[in-house]
Amino acid sequence: MDSDPEVHLYIENKPVGSIEKIHEVIGMIQLQQQQFGTTRWAVVDKKTNDWLGWCGLKYFNQPLNGHINFYELGYRFKKKYWGKGFATEASKAVIDWGFAKFDIDSLYAITNTKNDNSVKVLQKSGFELIEVFDYEGDPTNWFELKRVNHTGTTSIIRTDSQHPDFIKLVAELDADLAIRDGDEHAFYAQYNHVARIKYVLVAYHEGAAVGCGAIKQMDGSTMEVKRMYVLPAFRGKGIASLLLAGLEGWAKELGYSRCVLETGIRQPEAIGLYKKNHYISIPNYGQYIGIENSVCFEKKL
Repeated sequence: MDSDPEVHLYIENKPVGSIEKIHEVIGMIQLQQQQFGTTRWAVVDKKTNDWLGWCGLKYFNQPLNGHINFYELGYRFKKKYWGKGFATEASKAVIDWGFAKFDIDSLYAITNTKNDNSVKVLQKSGFELIEVFDYEGDPTNWFELKRVNHTGTTSIIRTDSQHPDFIKLVAELDADLAIRDGDEHAFYAQYNHVARIKYVLVAYHEGAAVGCGAIKQMDGSTMEVKRMYVLPAFRGKGIASLLLAGLEGWAKELGYSRCVLETGIRQPEAIGLYKKNHYISIPNYGQYIGIENSVCFEKKL
């Protein structure tokens, strides 16, 4: 695997040229396991017993991009096993183990900015792109997955309204609202455009997008919660509350002190969600003043 130039294309582009070098690498990996209780582990197909590649957490006790003493997720697979979901499946298992094993707030990952497939694996695994930094002369993505955003097989990413999974979920939300709102749907739809929303969360369950939410500035101290939706099959699992908490945390990070929202009286499950998460009813605001079908809420952050 490590002698394949394509495998090493985005890893300093230095394929291994000798078995002695491989033995050296294996020795380093074994030492990491002994010292830190974790390292890169072999990934094996249980049905065939074939070795597919490796995946695991590496402990960095040397500085990297301004960080030190942290755990980094890494993976590498034989070319013939690319595109089959093994990297995502293995990464999620390692992430679950890592948060259960170590008392840490975050896991990190890096990948070359040109390595689109690796970026997709990290996003499906719940990692958020934080920044791009210079790693040995190459522009490199720095990803982070916070414990508070990790819920086993459900993970949440930050993005914006151009994300295709958000667009797809919103389309399903609008179809549902068209039925619930009836003749009033056109009125509400004019206030639900998403083209310019900068702060969007998408929730994933086992790699599939299952829920979303967004916040949009209302004034200097207030964010409005928009486009909250969870697919029917995944309701009752706490995903909506996770999304809501994530949006509130994001708003607070941005310096806002209050969240407000509007929902419809024909959406009792939504009303229950907001009350459960300590939102209080307020007089209808803005365009919702005088609209009998609307119920408005706020929460001080």
